[in-house]
Amino acid sequence: MTNARQLVNLLRHGGLRSRVGALLLPQAFLGKEETLAARLDVHYLNFANYLLESLSEEASYLTLTIDKLIHHLDTLANTRTERDCVLVANFDLPLARLAHEHRMLLWNRLLLDFPYKRNSLILLLPAVLPHSALLPEGSLQQEWTASNRLVQISNGNLSGI
Repeated sequence: MTNARQLVNLLRHGGLRSRVGALLLPQAFLGKEETLAARLDVHYLNFANYLLESLSEEASYLTLTIDKLIHHLDTLANTRTERDCVLVANFDLPLARLAHEHRMLLWNRLLLDFPYKRNSLILLLPAVLPHSALLPEGSLQQEWTASNRLVQISNGNLSGI
């Protein structure tokens, strides 16, 4: 079973074409994402705030499509940061806004067709039932898990990370 540190190492040094992973965070760790990023030695980004800051002053609400979400992730993956891996917190919020079929397309694209970016990305999601509508499903979930890129943190404490 892969842990959070192994996921970071895989994304940094595993020779992957698409360097994206997903980390499922137990409820006890929610609100401690910045501490987790520091312990993993990765850059922290609150994706909800990032999306709000990307709005023009004239915009009254945020419209999200799969193409816009991929564009934002591509920008993050290609923007110079102090570290070469970005922990993307609150990714569940925009993901929930996508239609189910678009979520599955996004998971497939991030697994197989998001190549050669400057930074690897770790998408942070709350740990929920393994059949959550936000997670990849069926064989796609098996691919994410088999490639050690869908990882759940145990309910232990952050000091073990």
